[in-house]
Amino acid sequence: MEITNDKWLETLGVTDLSDTETHQDILSEAGLDWTVDKKSLFLGEDVNVFDEDGVRLEQRPTKSMLPRHLATCRSDNDDILGIVSPKYEVFQNQELLELTSAIEDNSGSEIVTAGSFRGGKDVFFMMKNSNFMLPGEDKVDTFHFFYNSHDGSRTVTLMPTTIRVWCTNTMNAVLKQKNKGLKFRHSSDLRDSLDEAMKLMSISSARTQYFQDKCHALAKERIEAKSKKVRTMFEEVYAEAVAAVPTGPWSKMTDEQQAVVKRKEDVIFEWEKNLQ
Repeated sequence: MEITNDKWLETLGVTDLSDTETHQDILSEAGLDWTVDKKSLFLGEDVNVFDEDGVRLEQRPTKSMLPRHLATCRSDNDDILGIVSPKYEVFQNQELLELTSAIEDNSGSEIVTAGSFRGGKDVFFMMKNSNFMLPGEDKVDTFHFFYNSHDGSRTVTLMPTTIRVWCTNTMNAVLKQKNKGLKFRHSSDLRDSLDEAMKLMSISSARTQYFQDKCHALAKERIEAKSKKVRTMFEEVYAEAVAAVPTGPWSKMTDEQQAVVKRKEDVIFEWEKNLQ
């Protein structure tokens, strides 16, 4: 198992991991060797009992418990990570690693990085699948991003990507990709996700090969930056790699849909400039 050994990543939440082989080693080196517990929440201050001299004899927690909310807390420092419902199913760091490792064993891929952000609210493992060379010695690496949040804000996510996560910005860039990957709610059937994850691996590998073939075929053609063929290719790439773009009459689009279209036009304009 190959783990990156980049010291500078430690300051960004991606811990330096080197020569790790067992699950416990990986969790320990990545600072993820803790669990998450659900704890009751209480409203109000503790009840204090004093004697006649004002000396406190007893301190009891308030009995005003909030029945519909629980706190997710780290086991190592009792930090509160989030507020969730009683039905929320905790997915532990160990379980996310086991899911990642199972796919690693079945696919021949490698876990290369692991880390956490926001005090443990965001936890991830990064698995490298393959790389290929484009004309001009342009190397493209492909990854699968395994992500979990412990604050109830996001689902457990398995996402194919060419973006290597090393900070919250790159993490959010991966998670914002539309029509990509698998998302599992924190519910009782969460742990039945391995079969679907393996199917995604197969599909994403085929997409990677398709992308590679298209790039090599395009490199053999001499085309103009403003040609219809380039425009069509850029729109396909944008829809596949960035975000789905709404279609239809402009006047019938919502402000949000129009903003998506404008964003696409701005990005493709920059791509076309780079070809000139």
